[in-house]
Amino acid sequence: MDKVIFLFLSLVSGCVEIGGVVYGISIDLPVLQVAALGLAYQIGNLVPNPFKLNKKVTAITAFLSMGCFVIYEFVISNYWVLVLGYIFIAMTIQSVRSLQKDKVSTTIKRTFRILGFVIAPFIGVEQNIIISIILIFIVVYSKYKIKESKFIKPSFKFINGIMVIHQMHYFAYVYFILIIISKLTSSFGIKVIGILVMAGWITYTSVSHIIKGKNYRQYFIAGHFILSIILICLAKNYDNMFAIIFWIATGFGGGTVYCIGEVNKINQDCSKGDIVFSENIGHIFGVIAGMLVYWIFNDLRAPIYLSACCAITAFILMFIYGLLKKDVAKKELA
Repeated sequence: MDKVIFLFLSLVSGCVEIGGVVYGISIDLPVLQVAALGLAYQIGNLVPNPFKLNKKVTAITAFLSMGCFVIYEFVISNYWVLVLGYIFIAMTIQSVRSLQKDKVSTTIKRTFRILGFVIAPFIGVEQNIIISIILIFIVVYSKYKIKESKFIKPSFKFINGIMVIHQMHYFAYVYFILIIISKLTSSFGIKVIGILVMAGWITYTSVSHIIKGKNYRQYFIAGHFILSIILICLAKNYDNMFAIIFWIATGFGGGTVYCIGEVNKINQDCSKGDIVFSENIGHIFGVIAGMLVYWIFNDLRAPIYLSACCAITAFILMFIYGLLKKDVAKKELA
């Protein structure tokens, strides 16, 4: 039953994250407000790392998410109530999901999350009310080892910086590209966005299965070099159908992110929890940075160019990291 709940929550996490952004697009919210709905979900993803919630607090976030969506749908359609709803529902999903996270393989977990992306365009505020109610029952059912809510202080090393920049490259533009794609595919209807997100994630997840060998640092550098070129091509073709092809192709470069974890295992720089923390704050910094450059330039291409800069920075940092590790090895031999 625990695995069933985890897979359901993996599905729901994809539905709610992308569903919120697509909902914002469908009701013609301004660009920055659409992106802020994605940011709200990522803020909620700071649970359970670095914030761990006990059962009581998680139950409260579940009730608050339901309350926010009910108020927005039936009382007053206030944008900030909607934002709070997405923060609280993300906190609840991730808190409960973390209880079973290590019991399911990454491939299966990602499969259900990708299926969630396909369903996402059909998930609006009314559906989030139902999801919140289900979450309340799941929280009541779940067994919590954490007795007290707490903040886990992470450590931060050079390799964590690489992960932050990598995650920033994706989240700097991902919610903006959904707006672009919705314009390009308007004749097909907004529901097609879910299928295209799925296609992008299939390329992303396929990389670790396609690439063989253990030259992880070199794979990452090559992948992000290619990724930066694809992103520049995407920005230059943002107003035509080639944008869709380039967007899906970014997964082949971005998918080399798994190499960071493998390099970390070899060098034992930091814990898995510290890597996850780097991912989470990279998500938030990325969306904020993307929103900032869009606000400055008032151009949907700006977040994509920022993403390309992050991809370039990521492979340069990995190159420097390799040089530093060689120096450490030489000193140890000496």
